[in-house]
Amino acid sequence: MKVGQGVFGAVSAQGSDKRGRERMRVLLAARLVTTFNDRPVKIRDLSGEGAMIEGDAMPSEGTDVILQRGPIEVFASVVWSDGRQCGLEFETVLEEEDFLTLLNPPMPSQTIAAPTPRHSPLRSEPITPESWAAARDWVHPIGRGSRS
Repeated sequence: MKVGQGVFGAVSAQGSDKRGRERMRVLLAARLVTTFNDRPVKIRDLSGEGAMIEGDAMPSEGTDVILQRGPIEVFASVVWSDGRQCGLEFETVLEEEDFLTLLNPPMPSQTIAAPTPRHSPLRSEPITPESWAAARDWVHPIGRGSRS
C-alpha cells in the first residue's frame, strides 16, 4: 500500500465485481442478526458498500439484517441469496475507520483481578489464617470443619 493511499485504495488492487465496486477477499467470522434470530457467518468479501457472507440458512432477498463483528454493527439489506451465500448492501457506506475495525476488531481487554488484600482496611496487622477460615465459614457455613 502506498503512503497516503488509505485502505480503500488498497482494496481496489484486490479487484472489482460486476457492479464496479471494489472488493477485498477475506475470511472473517461475524454474526448475522435478523428479526427472527442470529447466526454465525463468514464474511467472504468486503467493501465499503457491502459484503458477501456465507453460512447456514441465509435470509432471502430483501431481508433487513445487521452484520456484527467486534464492536461494529452494520445495517444492511440482502440483495441476493443463493443457499449458503448471500450479498449484503450496507445502509450507509462504511467509514475507513469502521472498515478497518471490521477487518481487525480490538481484542477484548483482559482484566486482571486486583490481588486480594492480606490486610484488613480497618486493621494495621495482617489477617491471620484463622481469621480467613472464620470468614470462609461465615460466608459458607455448610461443611465446617472439612476444609482442605
